[in-house]
Parts: sequence; structure tokens; C-alpha cells
Amino acid sequence: MEEQSVAKKKNNNKKLNSGKKKKINNVNFDDLPTELKVDILCRLSGKELVRLTLVSHPWQDFITVSCFSTMAALPLSYSGSIYVHKDSSRSSLYGSETLFNMLRHQSLNVDKSFRYVNLGTMEPHNCSDITLAQLMASCNGLVLICRGDRHYPRWDKDGLLEMHKVLYSYYVINPKTDQYVQVPKPSPSVCCYAALAYHPAESNFFKIVRFQGVQRLNVFNSETGDWVTSPFELENDITKANWVEQSAYLQGAIYRLSMSGHLLRFTVDKVVSKKDLARAIEIPGAIDKSEIPKLHVGLSNERIHLAMYDIQRTILKIWVLEEDYQWSLKCSFCCPQISNFYKTYVQSIGFHPYDEGVIFVSYFQRNYLLELKCLRYHEQNPIIENSRSFNYYRRYGSDFRTGPIYHLLQCEVPFACRKLQIKPLIKAIK
Repeated sequence: MEEQSVAKKKNNNKKLNSGKKKKINNVNFDDLPTELKVDILCRLSGKELVRLTLVSHPWQDFITVSCFSTMAALPLSYSGSIYVHKDSSRSSLYGSETLFNMLRHQSLNVDKSFRYVNLGTMEPHNCSDITLAQLMASCNGLVLICRGDRHYPRWDKDGLLEMHKVLYSYYVINPKTDQYVQVPKPSPSVCCYAALAYHPAESNFFKIVRFQGVQRLNVFNSETGDWVTSPFELENDITKANWVEQSAYLQGAIYRLSMSGHLLRFTVDKVVSKKDLARAIEIPGAIDKSEIPKLHVGLSNERIHLAMYDIQRTILKIWVLEEDYQWSLKCSFCCPQISNFYKTYVQSIGFHPYDEGVIFVSYFQRNYLLELKCLRYHEQNPIIENSRSFNYYRRYGSDFRTGPIYHLLQCEVPFACRKLQIKPLIKAIK
């Protein structure tokens, strides 16, 4: 009898334990508290979250609203810097691997998620060649490239021979989430300079701001999937001057330097009148007009910076644009470490996106040796933190022209685009 009662108790305990296990196994992820679900999902990478959005529409809505917004509030991590000069856009230098080679040869500390981007894997076509691939902008984790494809002559459906032509498109890429989208250019399809407006904390949609001459902006909004043309007004002396093909995006506006002695501000986050779309901000009064070509504009720690290097006195000056659009001199100090700066073919100054005490410089030395330097200045005492030199083989008939230094940031939040298909980015393995 005792043995039977002991056996009964064991059986009852097994039933209870199996029941408890069954309850635990029946716990559904959807039954968890929202805070716990967000905490679990936010531990995944952006690429993994993108794949999870394909599970169902409720999952897509939840991840987009709860997870991506939480991740967007986090600071973007710095992933390296790259110098871009005129010949970087000529695909005959590197073939379809233009961007890959440029990131490998003209950069400092670029993360592998950027280095393995290969333009030849994006929209490949058997009847065309990539003739141009120009890196135009890098904005908060997204990269903007203008690509030109030369299409070979072929017979059309009416039996007529089509002449070869070059078609230009923009490509917006997020190398961290392995996304890209091809955006056809508005008419006329020529290679005009364009900027990129994007910040994941503001929106997961981006804007391409194309400068059609000096009187109109063509703006592509990925939220609508359409191009819109917006005219603007500026003084004649500004429109007649050359504008530097480099820009900075800050809080709904694009900033671009004009050789007329003005920093131009274009409002792109809302619809405004023709008169209010563009604003000309005068450069600091201490700068002589002859020194305007030596100016370099950039963004650091959410503030617009302006830098100039005086080769005769080896003095570096940096100004900051205040909220009232007035300039304040941030620092002025002797910097002999870059004394060869303006004696060479090319010169460029870039600002660290977060650390205001760090700048980047690039220039060519003798025998076409490209020099990239990262300098930290503390108490007006500059120290070279990182430096890289490598040979650049100049093409016959090409020239060296001042180019910008772009900074690459990692954005875990995927961008969105309506009407156009976002495709997975296939990276080259080197």
C-alpha cells in the first residue's frame, strides 16, 4: 500500500510539472509587456529588425513605431572619413568598384560595412557601362551617389538604331542596414550637384536636394516618392559667383558656401515662399575677399563650423555660426604640422562630427602622394592623432581640384521610400 501511495504521488507531481511546463511554453511574445518587447527587439541589429518586419503587418507597425524610434534617438557612431577629389568619379579608374577602391585608398578608419560597397552589384545591366560614380554627400548614415550609365546602341521595337546615351540616376545607400534605392533624375538628366537631407531622429524618410543652376531646387521627398521644383531668390553677386560643391545638413536646412563671401542656407523641411527659401549669411568680417577660396565649411556637434588656414603665418582659425546667424571666433592658433597645406595641388579641411577638438586635413605632396591627417587641438596645441599617405596615379589630362572630406556614420535605422523599391545591398568580399 505504501509503495502504491508513493507511486501515486510521483505521478501527480509529474502531471503538475508537465502542466507548469505547458503553461510556460504557451507564453506568447505578443503577451509580453510593451516595454519588455521593445527592450528585447532593440538588442538586435537594424538588418535583423528589417527582416522581422516581414513577419506580418502588426510586427512591421510595432517595430517601425516602437523600436526604430527608440534606436533613432541614440547617437550615430562615427565610422571613418574619406577625401573625395575630382578624379574619384571617373569609373575608368576603378571600373564598377569605384566606391570600394575610393574607400580603401582615400580614407581613414572606414568601417568594413562601408568598404565592401560595390556599385557594380546595384542595378547591373548587360547593355551598359558605368561611366561616372560620384560620391556627392554623406548625411547621418546615408550616402548619396550620382551614377551615369552609358547604354550601347541597339535596335528598338520599330527597327531603328538607338544611339548610345548616358542616363544618370541617384543612389541612396545605407551600408549598415544593407539597403539602397535608385532614384531617377528629373529632366534634364545631367550630372548636377545634389545634397542629402536626413536624420533618423527627425524622420525615416530622406530628401535629395538637387541644385538646378542658381535659381531652382529640385527636391525629391522619399515620403511622397516625387520630385518638386522650388524657385528661390538671391542677389546677383551671389548667383554669379561659384558655389562650393559641398554642403551640410542641420535641422531642416542645407548650408552651402559661395565664393561671393556668403554661406547660403536653404530651407528644405517645409514649404516656404520663394523669398524665404534661400538666405545669404555673410562670412566673418575679418576674412578678406582674397581669402574666401581658403574657407572650408562643415558640421560638428550640431553646429556649423568655418575654418581657414593662413599659410604665411601657419595659423588655423575656426569660427562657429550661432543661433542668430552671427559668427564667433572659436579658436586661432599656430599649426605648423600642416605648413605644406596650401603649397600643394589640393587642400581640404573637415570637422569631426562629434568632437569639436578634432579636424581632418588632406593635401597632395610631391610625386602625387596623398596625405590624410587627423589632428586634435587642446589648449591651442595641435597633435597629429592619425595620418595616412598613399600614392595616387594621376590620369593623363586630368587635374587636381579641391574636394571635400566626408564623414561616414553608422545608422541602424532603415530608411523608408514610397513608390520606389528599396533593394538589398549586395557587398563585395575582399
